[in-house]
Amino acid sequence: MEEKTPNADEALTYFRDVAKKYAAFVPGANQVIDPMFDTIDELKQSHGDETEKILKGTYEEIKETVTKGSLDVKTGQKLIEILKRRGEEVEELAKKVGRDSIQPILDKSPELKKAVGGNYDELKRLVEAHGDEAKAKYDDLVKQLKEIYDKGLSPDSIKQFQDLVQKKTQEIKELGQKAGQDAWDKASKQAKPYLDKMPEIKKQLDENAQVLIASGGKNIQDVYDKIKEAADKGINKNKINELQNVIKQKIDEARQSGNVNWDDAWKSLEQYIQKLPGGSEV
Repeated sequence: MEEKTPNADEALTYFRDVAKKYAAFVPGANQVIDPMFDTIDELKQSHGDETEKILKGTYEEIKETVTKGSLDVKTGQKLIEILKRRGEEVEELAKKVGRDSIQPILDKSPELKKAVGGNYDELKRLVEAHGDEAKAKYDDLVKQLKEIYDKGLSPDSIKQFQDLVQKKTQEIKELGQKAGQDAWDKASKQAKPYLDKMPEIKKQLDENAQVLIASGGKNIQDVYDKIKEAADKGINKNKINELQNVIKQKIDEARQSGNVNWDDAWKSLEQYIQKLPGGSEV
């Protein structure tokens, strides 16, 4: 009689039992296994069908390997390879649905969490603010961090982890800064005919240029879309007031988001001022 494939909860219990038996034979096995199980626990609640498919394939592979093997190093290594490969499928699913793969690792590793500090939270905020290119850099970082973690923690690997997070954070800051500046330059040029007729709005934007530039291209484009929309409908006192309130809201959101690095923002302001007539003297 054919054995029935277990459901997701039963399969996970089976994986944990098998992994516990064989982990002693393979140094660092828990580094690979624990994050995978934690991720599956979360994903099966929200994406049951896709998770179930991965679990079913994993169960069949592990069952066959255990049946044909023995309680030894060779079988343990085969099992870890299966879990690593299937773990990559789990991570792809997690990435697809926007789940954070690194935070659980930090939560399980106090030394790592202390070394990284608030840099990882800052990094996530920057990624959310700066679009697809920033997301690609983040995905590359996640892959590298997991490779470091899977090899086991040591003072050297913790330093590597810390340095990588700092490096990628800086890269994404620079990416966002350039995108913000490019968006500001482009939008300013497009909006000039409208802003010439709305000196109050131009003044408000000039006074808050550094905040908007540092907040990213999307925020800037949103502001200038609103300016164009208001101008197309006809400029009057009410429209000016509405627009000022919208811009103020965008500026407040940018400040509260925590994405503004004031050193970088000041550099952007200096660049902006230097483009104005007599700006270098200012």
